[in-house]
Amino acid sequence: ILCLKQRYQSQLYELDLNLSAALNDYFLVSIGRGKNFWGDGHRSLLLSDFAPSYPYLRIESEFWKVKYINLYSVHRDHFYSSDKQNKFSSSHLLSWNIIDGLNLSVFESVVWSGKDSLNRRNFDVNYLNPIIFFRPVEYNIGSADNSFLGMNLKATIFKKHVLYSQLILDEFLLKEIRASQGWWANKYGFQLGYKCFDIFKLKGLGVQLEYNRVRPFTYSHVSSLQNYGNANQSLAHPLESNFSEILTRLLFQKDNFSCQFTYAYQQHGGNTFGNYGGDMFSSYSTRMGDYNHSVLQGDLIQQHYLGLNLSYLLIAKSNTTFFSRLDFRNYLTLQKENNLLFSMGIRSNIWNTYLDY
Repeated sequence: ILCLKQRYQSQLYELDLNLSAALNDYFLVSIGRGKNFWGDGHRSLLLSDFAPSYPYLRIESEFWKVKYINLYSVHRDHFYSSDKQNKFSSSHLLSWNIIDGLNLSVFESVVWSGKDSLNRRNFDVNYLNPIIFFRPVEYNIGSADNSFLGMNLKATIFKKHVLYSQLILDEFLLKEIRASQGWWANKYGFQLGYKCFDIFKLKGLGVQLEYNRVRPFTYSHVSSLQNYGNANQSLAHPLESNFSEILTRLLFQKDNFSCQFTYAYQQHGGNTFGNYGGDMFSSYSTRMGDYNHSVLQGDLIQQHYLGLNLSYLLIAKSNTTFFSRLDFRNYLTLQKENNLLFSMGIRSNIWNTYLDY
C-alpha cells in the first residue's frame, strides 16, 4: 500500500496486557502494555492509538464532575541510531463536565530521553508529581525536555449531535504569532469535528465530519529521542506535522452487521529536498531558516482515500469478526498513482488498525 507517510522497521510481536484495580470509588489504577486514546474524533492530536503498543501506568481519579488521568509511559526510539533506546513520557488529562452536554478537557505531556551525553536519566522522578505544570519543572531542573499543552472541547446537542474540537500547542510565542512572519517555532495544530447519530431517523446510521491541520515542526525536537513518537511512529496523527486533512465517515450498524465508508482528502508537505517540518523524526535544527514557514510548505503530496469495510460480529467477548474491506488511494506527487487493495478474513481487534492515511 502506498501511503503518505511510511517508515519501515523490524518489530517483534509482543503481547498487549492490561491489569486494572479499583482502589476505592474514586481511584482506578491500570498497568500493562498497550495503547491509549484521548479525544472524541477519528484522529487525536493529543494522544492516539496509531503507534505500536508501549508499557504504561495509568491512574484515573473521578469525583463530582471531574475526571483526572495520570499516564506514565515508556517508549522506544529506533531512529536515532541502530540501537533501540528508551524515552519516557508523563501526561495529564483533566476532564470537566461543565454542564450537561458540555465537556472541557485540558492536556499536558512531557517527553524526555532515557540517556543523554552526560548521564543516564531513566524515569525522572521530578515528573512523578501527579499535579504539576511541566514547564516550571523543566526550568527548575535545567532540562530541554519536550513539553506539550492541549485541550478538548465537546458539546452534545439533543443527544444525537456532537461538536468537538482539539488544540495542541508544542511551542509558540504570542509576539511572533502577532508578527505573522511564519516563525518556525510557532508549532501548533487544531481539530474541528461533527458527529451525528441515527440520521434520517434510521437507528444505527451515523455520520462524522472532521478537519485536522498541524503546522510544520510540531511534535519534533532537536533529536528523535525527545519527539512525540514511539517505535518510529507518531503518538498523535499518522501524518505527523505540516499537513491538512478533511475526513468523512458514514457508519451503519444493525445487530451483528456493520458497514463503514470513509473518504479522506489529505495534503502533506514532505521533506524530500530539505527539512520543511513534515517529518517529526528529523531534527528541527536542520530547518530551512527561521521565518516564512507555512502549512504545506516543501514537497506537496496530495491524496484521496476511499475505504469500504463490511463486517459481521462472530464472538462478542473477543470482538472476533468476519470482515471484507476495499481501500483505494489516488496519490499525487510529481506523478499520479492509483492503488487498490482488497482484503477479507477473520480478525479479533483490540486496537484500531489504520489504513486511511
